[in-house]
Amino acid sequence: MNKEDLQALQMGRVPVTDDLVEQLTMSGLWLEKMKEYCLKGVIQNGGCKVKILHGDHATGKSHYCNYLRIIAEREGFFVVMFDLEKIEFKLTDIVSFYKNIASAIDINLIKSAILNRMLNHLGYNQEAFDKHQGSLIDMICEMESAPLYSAKQLVRKCINEISKPMDIGFSFRLFLMRLMEALSESDHDLADLLFKWLKGEKLNAIEKRQCQIFENLNKSNARILLYSLTEFLKLAGYKGLVMMFDHFECILPEYQTQIKYTAAKRNDIYEMLRQLIDDLDFLNNFLLIISGLSDIVENETHGLQSYQALWMRIQQSYKQDFLVNPYADMTDAGLIMKQLVSEGKMKDLANRIDELMSACDFHILEKEDRVMNDLYDFRSVIVKHTQKYCPED
Repeated sequence: MNKEDLQALQMGRVPVTDDLVEQLTMSGLWLEKMKEYCLKGVIQNGGCKVKILHGDHATGKSHYCNYLRIIAEREGFFVVMFDLEKIEFKLTDIVSFYKNIASAIDINLIKSAILNRMLNHLGYNQEAFDKHQGSLIDMICEMESAPLYSAKQLVRKCINEISKPMDIGFSFRLFLMRLMEALSESDHDLADLLFKWLKGEKLNAIEKRQCQIFENLNKSNARILLYSLTEFLKLAGYKGLVMMFDHFECILPEYQTQIKYTAAKRNDIYEMLRQLIDDLDFLNNFLLIISGLSDIVENETHGLQSYQALWMRIQQSYKQDFLVNPYADMTDAGLIMKQLVSEGKMKDLANRIDELMSACDFHILEKEDRVMNDLYDFRSVIVKHTQKYCPED
């Protein structure tokens, strides 16, 4: 536990260190089903889900999202998590949704993965390619004693065999084929230009001719590009795409930060969600988790209920029950917390804090500190026992 972790805990925020997030996670039925049934079962096997986690302050919503992020990354998913509370991020519509996912891609990592896929398809390996220190085309010419035109023909056949079975849009197919051509020739300038198109950046006329792609990202094609991007990530070795929005209440006027969302922009976001839900049968290996205060579902004027086309599709999941349904697409984090308290899990958390405090040479928890009913109690205990060593600013 470092100083940044302590400061985050004192402020009631999620720890900075992933190891500490895992140590402080109280596993219950809902979380286990999210891991084993939803993530490793439905999503990994080609399914698609939109999950909504809502609740009052200090019910663990952000913590659960971060824990699921850690698990999803460990399982081999491409994970993008955005906090709407932060000023550098603004969600407006399906176009911004796509661009924010694409901008999170590590270009060098993906280039290496796609090239490796081509090498395996052709019967080579990364070690042989690294030893050659030239382009894939050059390596084929040398190792197969083949003329240049034969090597290029072999690569084109490889590209067709890899791309043809993929269910992707026309422009995205052009992107993929041009990318593999560029990688086979070690033309990294062209590859970087193609990734510029992938990320939704506008290309000038010369750049479009170089890429041989003339369609720009817009509202009418963003959904197709999003679905194609998911397939592309799977080609690069990922098991699927996991997208998370935390502090979703920030799109409501009652909770807006420095970033303002007009009613029109808010409806664009709701329409995007409606489209994603309608397309669940067409999207593969995709999970979207939306987390926020309960106002996102209870506020009839500005929340999800205000957009009838969306609410009609999710309202059956909204039940004000007293028990947690681990399979429901909409879950109250407060009920999860109550269940954990009733099962004595908060006592387990107190023991974990004891161990962490001892390891950091902080005070051991006193008897009254072990009675914790929610995360407000948890924060007060942390502040009490660490303020001496890490005072709040």
